[in-house]
Amino acid sequence: MSCCGGADINNESAAATSSASSKYGEPKQFDPDFHGVHKSRSCTDVICCIIFVVFLLGMIVCSIFGYARGNPVKLVYPTDSFGNLCGQGQFTDKKFLFFFDILKCAQTGAAVISLGCPTPQVCVHSCPTDYWSFVQTEVMENAARAQLTAERDKMICKYNVDPQSASKSVYQYVKDEDCAAYYVKSTPVVNRCIPSIFLDITSWSANIVYEYKGSNYTVTDARSRRFLALFYDVKEFVELVYKDILNVWWLILVGTVVAAGLCMLWLVLLRWVAGPVVWLTIALVFGLLIFGSYYSYSEYYKLKKMNATSEFGLSPAFAMNFRYYLSLKKTWLAFGCLTATIIAILLLLFLFLVKRICIAIELIKEASRYIIPMQIFMLFMLLWVLNFIVALGQTTLAGAFSSYYWAWEKPKDIPLFPVLASLHRALRYHLGSLAFGSLIIAVVQLVRVVLEYLEYKLKDAENKVAKFLIRCLKCCFWCLEKFLKFLNKNAYIMIAIHGRNFCLSAKDAFMLIMRNIVRVTVLDKLTDFLLFLSKALVTGAVFTLAFLWFKGSITYFDGYIKRPELNYYLTPVIVMEDLEMNDGSAERPYYMSKGLMKVLGKKNVHMRDPEQHSSREMTSKVSPEETSGRPLPVPNVLKLRNEESMKTVM
Repeated sequence: MSCCGGADINNESAAATSSASSKYGEPKQFDPDFHGVHKSRSCTDVICCIIFVVFLLGMIVCSIFGYARGNPVKLVYPTDSFGNLCGQGQFTDKKFLFFFDILKCAQTGAAVISLGCPTPQVCVHSCPTDYWSFVQTEVMENAARAQLTAERDKMICKYNVDPQSASKSVYQYVKDEDCAAYYVKSTPVVNRCIPSIFLDITSWSANIVYEYKGSNYTVTDARSRRFLALFYDVKEFVELVYKDILNVWWLILVGTVVAAGLCMLWLVLLRWVAGPVVWLTIALVFGLLIFGSYYSYSEYYKLKKMNATSEFGLSPAFAMNFRYYLSLKKTWLAFGCLTATIIAILLLLFLFLVKRICIAIELIKEASRYIIPMQIFMLFMLLWVLNFIVALGQTTLAGAFSSYYWAWEKPKDIPLFPVLASLHRALRYHLGSLAFGSLIIAVVQLVRVVLEYLEYKLKDAENKVAKFLIRCLKCCFWCLEKFLKFLNKNAYIMIAIHGRNFCLSAKDAFMLIMRNIVRVTVLDKLTDFLLFLSKALVTGAVFTLAFLWFKGSITYFDGYIKRPELNYYLTPVIVMEDLEMNDGSAERPYYMSKGLMKVLGKKNVHMRDPEQHSSREMTSKVSPEETSGRPLPVPNVLKLRNEESMKTVM
């Protein structure tokens, strides 16, 4: 029995494996010609490859046609309400777009991005540099009983409208939407006139009320002021974030470099001392949680003794400062309860899964020996192409890692360029299979996108049955996508090893997983969880350093440390193949490392030397004609070789 109970785990799953063998096919038998990656291959799923190439050519043709017949300038310059490009053609001197009523853009909400702003828009020479309202001009003209040319020159109107005409009053021009009712001091943003100071215009417009013949004219009503205040809040937030970034950009850069350095250090340690690193990670996670719980309860009791209350009687509903919540004892009590609950859950999980952790450590150690970074940079926007890239990467990783795993003498039996060799096999023989698998995922993802769009359209609808069906379909297709991704990933592993087409590889992978469902499920997900803890530890360490550096000041720091593309997801499938095809005897030894054999409760009875291994390869290459009439099993060959060696020594 091993130190982590590997033999017990192996015995537990033995019954389940034997019962599942008949239902999901028989385990693979020993093949003396199998050396990890089949070199004799042929092209698979050629029809899918042709369809994929035609699809790519069609995409390129459509892109060229759209660029040649379209007008890419529209992506740079704004367009007015009449379809004219500001800054182009007859509007070369009018580069800026002016909105008659910017408030309607705010009232439209997020729909303004797709539907546009529902107000007249014209191209102007420059954005307004002052505040103006038609109310003031209307009142002044009525008081003077004459048309004021200087005041009307301030008006911004449509191209075919002359505000100096005496046929209409200023009020009539505004009512017919021929001229803007008001404008404010604006700043050009991407050639669009955007109000500069929202707070000033809010207070200014609220005080402009002219009474004329019993009617009150106001520039903005309460609703408009609310949207202007919203604009100002957004502007203030953006300015604060921008200033913070300018002040501490080098600290953010240092934090990013430190995070990358910690990740690289963790990977190096994982390569050589995986066991201690994993256990240390778990211990540090528990340490951070215990410290967080202790600190939260300490702050809670401190505030409780002080009988702290809200400053100035401010209600939590209107408190926009995070420091306010840190001054409440309820906040620290919630933090303490949350961290204590997480500690209890994780402690129970580790107590029940301590044996599995040992196996997961060996899997991580096995996978960490061959980390292969994939340098694939693609900018295509189509789902099929993106999933094809993912499929190509997974197949290349699987083939390269298989070359490493099934090599008896490392690094002698490892190909010179395993990554390039695996990539060459995938590109030469299996483009069709990869296109087929990625197409299935792309179709499901496309359906999910359509469902998301339908749900967005039905957001304001009252048909609850339709909403319920849409959400059920979303859930079903989400589950289907997760299952297909899992199946495709393992199918790509089988394609990389055996070189069969996608359907047969997916079937073989599914049967292999079902025959070893307990091992694959528990170990794969547990390894995922351990790597997640490591990622969380690195992120938490960088966050703690930044927090201590700023000494409690509130800043926005958002960093995502992507999990390295380790080969741990390949290891369970390859290990299952090794367990099914070999039994640890001299003729069928395990290819896994000694550490993994120790955890799984396996061992090689007679370890072969390199000479015996080469003799086995030579025997497997002898043609049937040469061996006809004199069968020489592998054990006899090994026996004869041993006798010859003994005679030579004597």
